[in-house]
Amino acid sequence: MSVTFKIQQRFAGWAAATGASASPICRFKVTDGIAILESVGFTKDNLSTSSLPSPKNFNVKHRTWRNAAVLAAKKRRIKMSHGVAAKLINLYLKSIYICGGRSNHPKVAALHPPIDSILLRELIKISDKKHKQIFVKLSKTRWSKFTSADYELAISTVRSLTHPKPIWTVESLWKP
Repeated sequence: MSVTFKIQQRFAGWAAATGASASPICRFKVTDGIAILESVGFTKDNLSTSSLPSPKNFNVKHRTWRNAAVLAAKKRRIKMSHGVAAKLINLYLKSIYICGGRSNHPKVAALHPPIDSILLRELIKISDKKHKQIFVKLSKTRWSKFTSADYELAISTVRSLTHPKPIWTVESLWKP
């Protein structure tokens, strides 16, 4: 593994853990976030684009990752929702693949955006009535309390807005 890749992996773990633990509902240390990511399978040996699932199988694999993250967090006495687990995973994958110069790879097109209150607020502003109702409901639920079903509803609704572009491109709306 190159020095550059080690630095990228460290940064991705730090960024993911910092962003995912931003909610007062689920605070955890960066070291815990990195350990959870590693327990899910995001290790230095498993980060090439070939290790990503196909776009067709991505959502199923993402659910498996979220379930594993929630379980790993529980073992560390951290109560983590699927929304927090998803944000941890999505920020990590974004840092490694999208910001890591591999955004044009066909498998990277399926990566989910990190969902949070900032993105939901912007989605409410730009959506038609049907989509707006869904995003308002999800916003009231709060991303950090999302169940697996809430998270999957958010992703499928975002996908309907971004298609045929990669779903992660919705992040252009994110304004801190």
